[in-house]
Amino acid sequence: REVDDLLDAVKGAQCFWVGAPSMRVFKKKSLENHLTWVSDRLAGRCRLIDYEAQTEYPAGGDGIHDWGSHAKAWADFVLKDVEKIL
Repeated sequence: REVDDLLDAVKGAQCFWVGAPSMRVFKKKSLENHLTWVSDRLAGRCRLIDYEAQTEYPAGGDGIHDWGSHAKAWADFVLKDVEKIL
């Protein structure tokens, strides 16, 4: 329900949903299922930008959260993609 509430709140605005980068902790199938669930809810209301397949989680860390130069590189990658769309 929270996703629908968020999408209702931005109705009429240009909307981008930035998918998470890759993670080590969650199995690929679990991430794919989550992405499908999100995509189904966004259909026609918000543009999904999927980054999981375009990134590789680095060694170290907690397996979920990006950090340091890898996090900055991912953020720069997202910004460049969104700027191309805008």
